[in-house]
Amino acid sequence: GRIMSRSNDEPLSEEGLSEVVRVATSVFPDLEYDIVFASPLKRASQTASEFAKLKELPVLHHDGVLEREFGTLSNKTWDEVHEITAGGLTHAIWNTSEGFDFSPYGGETEEETRARIQDFINHLTTNHSDARPLVVTHGGVLRTLYALYPNHKPKSFGNVSIHEFEV
Repeated sequence: GRIMSRSNDEPLSEEGLSEVVRVATSVFPDLEYDIVFASPLKRASQTASEFAKLKELPVLHHDGVLEREFGTLSNKTWDEVHEITAGGLTHAIWNTSEGFDFSPYGGETEEETRARIQDFINHLTTNHSDARPLVVTHGGVLRTLYALYPNHKPKSFGNVSIHEFEV
């Protein structure tokens, strides 16, 4: 019920880690990947480690897939966000758009987020063009990826979900 940004570098809870292990070992054991990238944030890195263990791969970290920075909206409840933004950002808007400008609250602009993610994609295509990457990232990054690649249909953004992109 809170907005988690890059300033919230919390590890997974015991329940969260248990969910990741369950998903990695039972729901998606046949997922094909040969390189693992993750956001350097603890929750993403821990998640990536569970998937990397299955294939005996290292986890490579890249700042390009860090969660968006939401500034003073970070770690706030949706009621608090609604009040701070005078109704400009609600949970419904959050779920349908990645285009909200967080810079008035000390966060990232849409353009900054897109540029950072595009740098990561360029890194992948330049340095790992033959790889089948598994990238463990965050909801804000996923929303931006769907905006960058509008031919892909957005899926749900659960705590653990798989999204495929061809770039």
